[in-house]
This record gives sequence, C-alpha cells and structure tokens, in this order.
Amino acid sequence: MKKNFVNKVLLNVLHKPIQKIVDLMFNPNEFLVFVPEGGKSGNLYLDIHQALCLAKRENKKLILIRPYNTIHPTVNKAIFQCDFGELGYGSCKKRVFKVDLLKINLFVLSGLIKLAYTINRILRKLPPKGFFDLCVGSWYRFIRYGVDTKNLAEDLYPKLRGNEFPYGSDNFLDSHLNICLSQSQLSAGKKIQEEMGIPLDAKFVCLHVREPHFFNAPRHHIELSVNRNANILNYLLAIKFLKDQGLYVVRVGDPKMTPLPQMERVVDYAVSDFYSDLMEIYLAARCEFFIGSDTGLIHLPTIFRKSLCRINIVDHVGGFGVFPDTIILPKHVYSIKAKRFLSYREILENIISNFDDRITRSGYILVENTPDEILQCVKETFLYINKKNIDFNDKLQEEVRAVRQETINGLLSKDDISLFYKQRFRGRINNLGKVSISYLEKCWEYGPYLKCLGDQYNQQGFSEFIFKQSEN
Repeated sequence: MKKNFVNKVLLNVLHKPIQKIVDLMFNPNEFLVFVPEGGKSGNLYLDIHQALCLAKRENKKLILIRPYNTIHPTVNKAIFQCDFGELGYGSCKKRVFKVDLLKINLFVLSGLIKLAYTINRILRKLPPKGFFDLCVGSWYRFIRYGVDTKNLAEDLYPKLRGNEFPYGSDNFLDSHLNICLSQSQLSAGKKIQEEMGIPLDAKFVCLHVREPHFFNAPRHHIELSVNRNANILNYLLAIKFLKDQGLYVVRVGDPKMTPLPQMERVVDYAVSDFYSDLMEIYLAARCEFFIGSDTGLIHLPTIFRKSLCRINIVDHVGGFGVFPDTIILPKHVYSIKAKRFLSYREILENIISNFDDRITRSGYILVENTPDEILQCVKETFLYINKKNIDFNDKLQEEVRAVRQETINGLLSKDDISLFYKQRFRGRINNLGKVSISYLEKCWEYGPYLKCLGDQYNQQGFSEFIFKQSEN
C-alpha cells in the first residue's frame, strides 16, 4: 500500500480521534498534554523545551508523557522526573488515574502500530515480492498527544498545537523558565559527583564532541551525518585553559567514544562506570557552561538555561544559538573548484543549505576548527559568562546577522525549497547567538588567514590534514 494512503488512514482513524478524546479528558484551555518525539535525544529535548515554553506562554499545566520509543533505545527517562515548577501537573511521585490511562493507551496503540510494521517488514520479503508493503511514515509510527495534525497531514515535522513553527526560537526567547532537578535527582547526583572525584564546591564545564559511534542508524544516515563529527584531541588546548582557571572538565557523551588521555581535573564521564540517564541530566543542569558540537545533546542544557559554546557548527545558516550567551564557531568550508577556503560571508551568502551531506555533494568539504580557534572560542565564552570585559564587535555581529537574515528571506521566497525546510529556516530567523569574534575577525572576509590555511590544506591533502598548534 502507498505510504500516503497508510498515513492518512492512521491520521484519521487514530491520531485525530485520540486527540479529541484527550481534549475531553483534559480541557485544552487549561492543560497541555504532550508526548515528545522519542527517536533522537536532540528532538526529545527540543520538544520538551518547546512544550514548557508553550505552557508558560499560555498559562497551562503541562502533562508530559514519556514517548513510546520506536527508533532509538536510549531515550532519556530522567528528564521526565525533573521539577517543572508551576508548569508541572502533580509530581513524579503522585499517581493520576487519567494520566495513567493515557499512558496505557499510548503504549498499547503505539505497540500495535509497531507490531504491524514489524510483521510487514518480514512479509514483504516473501513471494510475491512487494505484495505486502505497508509503508508507514516515521511521524505516524507511535501515538502523539498535543501535536498539530495539520502538519502530520502534510507530512511535515510535527509541531505543538498553538506553535507557528516546529522549534521556533521566538518561544524560547519569550519564556523565562524555572526548571530544575528534583530533590531526589539532586541528592543522588551530588553523591555520584563526589564519587567521580569532583568536590561539591567545585565548578565544572561539560564537553561533548560528536563521534560516529552513537547514532545507531542505517549506514546511509551515518554517512549523511559524518560532517558533524569532530576530533576530541583538537580540544586539548581548550581543556588545559579551563583547568588553569580552576575548573573541572567533564567529557559527556556515550560509552563508545574515544577515551581521553588521563589528566588531572578531567573526568571522562562518557566512558566511565558513572554513565546513566540521571547523570546526563544532572551534569547538564549543574555545569558552569556547556561546550558542544552539532549534536542533539546541546539542546539539553538550554532547558536549564545554561550558556553554550558551540564548536564545529555545520549548519551555518540555521545553526546560530538561540540565546545571546551562546557563542558559535563554524566549521571551515573548502571549495573544491576554487581550491581554497570560503570566507564566512561567502558561506552565508552562497551555501543555500547546510544539512549534513548536501554541502559535500555540491562541491564543498567541511573541515574542523583548529585547536587555536577552539581555544579562543572557549576563552571568549568563559570571559563572557564571568562578566569579564570582552568586545565581540557588535557592529560586525550585526552585519553577520543581517547577511544571514537576507539569506533566509531569499530561501523563503524560493519555490524549489520544500515547506519542511522553509519552516525550519523561518523558525530560527530570530536567533541571537554570537559568532566567536577571534574567528570572525579573521574569516568574515577572505584574507591572509584563510589563504594560509588553504595553502597548508592544499599541501597536505584532505586525508592527512593536521593543524599546526600554537605554543600559546
């Protein structure tokens, strides 16, 4: 059966009627009943953040229900036990019969959909080949409460009812959340923190550098996402700087990551025995700031309004940080045709889409930031959050934002850009993040720095490219 037909059946027979039943159980003018997306950690945290902002904006109680996971086995359960303050409905210790009933409904119906999908995958391999072909879109494989069914009908990314765009940054900027760890999470986390060797009165920074092992997806998807990966060893200068400031550094991630060299004041939590759902939440909520790459985990600390230092960004147009205390450092873009690196202005003006492999397919290669660039970006973030005197060159930052906004406006006017991507761009147009000023002053226009980097690149070749590290 054709995918669109199956999706329409599921939409009209299950998703829409169930949403109406939920509205009868919980008045939609008073409650926001929501099931976030459980496929990837980034989508999960973004969904929860959006739901909290929407509930805050509309003065509703949030009933957040853990999703029936159909894609990835590592959906973090501890995030659902946090203290959502005045937005929360009941608490993790309080049982509410109607909420339990919704959870049972969610798991039973979503389980039946997945069972049918799994049986179909087996049957379609049997002769006559292709006779059994139940094509189900990923949005329809589990029951979602609180999602705009119009977006589902158009096969767009599901958005919360009441939001104009999926993941629109306007909601984040307009909402001041008071989210924190529950008392039980805080007590358990403090105990483990001490066991990790970090004193309770010590300050620490979280560091996450994306590697290819975690995302348990089909090979083609891993290849699409390879541009977002980076080498943890290029961060050693930045780690040393943080240690010199008296901070501990906690590398977060997953147990399959490349182990770090043993260093004083550095905890390689990702590959330790302390790895757990609880500590992922605890560390993100308690850190001084969070250093991350283009990966889903960076969306977790923003729920707790932690400052971000985003390094090796590949989504140059859409990847600006939402908040003013987010400082980004874009990956370099090498033009195969021109045999040189592009300036940041050229990237923003000419690369119409920066989603995973599209940039490579169109004649460009993404190259990691140098250790010196990473060090300077981390320094700037440290000084900024500690209210030290640092000049980000507001005039140049505004010029960058103006070029970026002009590019997005151009994309929104194009007929050959899908509505899916238009919504994604439009939702991020008002982001207020800053670009690392040390990078910007050297790379906004093409000049000696990029020429020198290009000469070094052309001599060494792509596969053997190693950055020269400064002694500073």
